[in-house]
Amino acid sequence: MMNSFRSISMATTALTLLLALVLSSGCSTESTERGHAFETLARWEDQRFAPEDSLLAMIQAKDAHVRLRALRSAGLMGQRSIIPAMIEALSDPSETVARQAAFSLGLLGDQTATKALEAILENSESELQLAAARGLAHLPNEGQALLVATGSDNPAVTAAAWDALRNISDQADSTQLVAAMVTGLEENTADVLWRVLRCAERLPAPELVPHLASHVSSNIIQVRVHAYRALARQNNLAALNAVLLGVQNEKRTSQQQHQRTLIAACRALGSLGFQAFNPEGSFSKEECNILTETLISAAGQQNTHLAATALAAMEKLTDTFELPPEAARQESLLPVWRIRLGRSAHSHMSDESPVVRAAAIRSWAALRGSGSTDQLRHMLAQSPTPHDVEAILFALARVAQDPLEVLADFAGNDHQVPVRVAALEGLHHLGTRLDHSEDRELILDNLTRAAADADFVIAATAIGYLSGYPHRLSLVAMSEAWDTVYPEGEAEIKRAILSTLETQGSAVVELKRSGLPEGLEDHLLAIIADMLRQGFDSSDLRIRLESRTTAQATNLLPNNLIPSEESLRATMTPFLRSPNQPPVRTAFDAPKVRCITDRGTFVIRLDGNNAPNTCAMFTDLIQRGFYDDLTFHRVVPDFVVQGGDPRGDGWGGPGYTIRSEWNRSRYERAAVGIAHDGKDTGGSQFFVTLSEQPHLNGRYTVFGEVVKGMEIVDLVQQGDHFRLEILP
Repeated sequence: MMNSFRSISMATTALTLLLALVLSSGCSTESTERGHAFETLARWEDQRFAPEDSLLAMIQAKDAHVRLRALRSAGLMGQRSIIPAMIEALSDPSETVARQAAFSLGLLGDQTATKALEAILENSESELQLAAARGLAHLPNEGQALLVATGSDNPAVTAAAWDALRNISDQADSTQLVAAMVTGLEENTADVLWRVLRCAERLPAPELVPHLASHVSSNIIQVRVHAYRALARQNNLAALNAVLLGVQNEKRTSQQQHQRTLIAACRALGSLGFQAFNPEGSFSKEECNILTETLISAAGQQNTHLAATALAAMEKLTDTFELPPEAARQESLLPVWRIRLGRSAHSHMSDESPVVRAAAIRSWAALRGSGSTDQLRHMLAQSPTPHDVEAILFALARVAQDPLEVLADFAGNDHQVPVRVAALEGLHHLGTRLDHSEDRELILDNLTRAAADADFVIAATAIGYLSGYPHRLSLVAMSEAWDTVYPEGEAEIKRAILSTLETQGSAVVELKRSGLPEGLEDHLLAIIADMLRQGFDSSDLRIRLESRTTAQATNLLPNNLIPSEESLRATMTPFLRSPNQPPVRTAFDAPKVRCITDRGTFVIRLDGNNAPNTCAMFTDLIQRGFYDDLTFHRVVPDFVVQGGDPRGDGWGGPGYTIRSEWNRSRYERAAVGIAHDGKDTGGSQFFVTLSEQPHLNGRYTVFGEVVKGMEIVDLVQQGDHFRLEILP
């Protein structure tokens, strides 16, 4: 009996081992095939192109992991030809795959998928309903299904519906949307409530004000901030009263909380405060004093973000009021509120923070009007910093009687690029103030010369401002710039040209000038038309599509010679990867990165699973020392801190662009993303979100998060230097 049992046991063991070996072999084969599929998809994504039949086969593969990855690739590549298969994938047996299908359909932004996602949102009770709401945030729709979803029992679905409604608020029925917001503002769930308030920021409606007002006293910071922002859009006295009431209650909060909410309050006061100073208004002297004291006090705070915001609010208050010429000579002719705010701004013009100084210069000039001109010119003669020069030029363009000569001088190539850009902006603004044809001709002359500059930022900026000058010289300048070879920024130049031509529209074909040889105008227009045809064949999809809209706007080409959007997309050739970019990567365990700044240190955990190529690029640049001693060139309080541009002006990069790896990670506070100027145009510039930013979800690559030192990120100021190092 014992021997018989032993024989059976040995046989069973052998069979078990054999089965294990077979299964192991099968798993190994499946894993290998999956790996090959992932590598193929990564290569297709890198080329921005996939064979339709092959991609379709992967979307319908037996392996759910392959289906999942293929659906993501289809969304990232914009493969619209297989939308029907992606819609079918919404019914995939794997809910994870179905959720990815919903996300990818949102990435494509094609209205074909709208009804399918709306049906899921209305009838499903699973996590797929949440994915459908998030997909609809990026699809054209009238918001009916989303409005119904705001009443969902699932707070996550309700929150996603409000995020989506904010994105498509201009398409939804405004009456229904306001009614839904009134109901939503009674919501007890804070994560939903602040999203309702955020949606109210997009739709001014007087009936919302009483419902918004109560939330400026909320104990929840996020709610209070968005209550101020929503009130700022309402543009009536009741909204201003609500903001002032909230400001008086702000003193009860902690210092850090007080600064964040006061920034929002100052912005609201800048938008609404003009009503308090209207001579025919009903505001009392006491209420006016509260407003001015709030801004004066905030401008004197050590927190530079708050101080600069308060000064910017002072400047904005002046938009509605024109100063009499007499006030330039006699300050006492100004209203008292303007004198007080002006003197406050003037006292900060020597602040140690360049951001505060610049805001103070602009604010003081706006408040003092043309009476500030002499001092502004004197400041220019004292060799100020480039940051100060930018602010002075901005101010002179708006308040000086005759700033043309100064602006033209600083637009020349003897100055740094940011200063020249500021001067060009000043010339552009001055052109909107002037009626004299001779002065406008001088501005046109400066802009056309700048359009031929060797620096692509100067050229693109000037070309953009030529939109206000339909003229033969503008066309000549743009045609020459189109054929100029730029080491970097060629796409920016061409897009600026197309945008300017589109703005000028049919006026382009009417550009005639007496005394020109017969046929010259037609020859020039033929050159412009040929530029548009070249644009149709560009390797940059943005240029292709913008050439089409420009051709339609200018009527330079007959309709039968303007390709359809579908054909422009379908004839795109595979993208050529820059040899300077690291090899294509699939998911990997990415390291942590330390960022050492002027204010302290913070740590980023990279996400090599959802954004492997972005992480590979980022770490490669770090190892090359690319980020050593760069600056944070953009800081927007309560929004983002951005850096990584070797130029320091927001236009630079590593010399190549990387493809977008949009994923389902959310832009909550401390998320790290890649900045871009459109799909697949990211590079070395990255940003950290200072608060949750739902509108960035699915439109900017999340590739990491700050896991240590967010309090340092909060302190970063524009111009602060940093360096990055990879942690072991």
